[in-house]
Amino acid sequence: MEALVILGTGTEIGKTYVSCRIAAAWPDCCALKPVETGFTSNTQAPDASALSEAANHPYRAPRYGFPRPVSPHLEARRLSSPIDLEQLTEWVEETRAALGRERLLIETAGGAFSPLHGEPQQTPCFNADLAARLKDSTGCQVALVAADRLGALHEVIATQRALAAHSTAADFIVLSQAHVAGGGGESSNAEELRILQDRPVFVQAYAAPSPPTLLEYLTRAFHG
Repeated sequence: MEALVILGTGTEIGKTYVSCRIAAAWPDCCALKPVETGFTSNTQAPDASALSEAANHPYRAPRYGFPRPVSPHLEARRLSSPIDLEQLTEWVEETRAALGRERLLIETAGGAFSPLHGEPQQTPCFNADLAARLKDSTGCQVALVAADRLGALHEVIATQRALAAHSTAADFIVLSQAHVAGGGGESSNAEELRILQDRPVFVQAYAAPSPPTLLEYLTRAFHG
């Protein structure tokens, strides 16, 4: 199975924008957001809904959905509904199989080290841990998304080094110009990141499809 997990350097950096562009261009893709906050039970989760629409499959609600727009572990604690990584990975595979899709895209909630579980005297669990578990079970690629802005170099390199120390280094980087109307599709940040670190760097331009070079990279990654 071809699978891709999307991590971010933080929140509100254009991660869903990038994920939807990839989902729309990656044939036979199941696009899911297993954890999402900031929506009520009588509405669709906005990011999960956008991913379903982009991948052209029926809406799939997050496995864990919470009403307040805060870190998922805080809502899980408040509602006594702990997020379980084993249940998450099982749900991901069951949902993909139910939709009959061959490819899988998972967008995480918040940044790479946004907590999914954190209680006193217990080992915390982060999005990076979910990515590591999915990499073990699916052999997925891991993408790190950052906003293409001043400070991106630090955000990418610091997060990538933290991920490497966590045994979950990203396979490639995507700079999102989601908030840059008229973004031209290339940037000095991308040029510098190609010098400062060794992973491929792609730029998701504003109001543009997923870069063909990114899709070509995924084909090579999964098929050699």
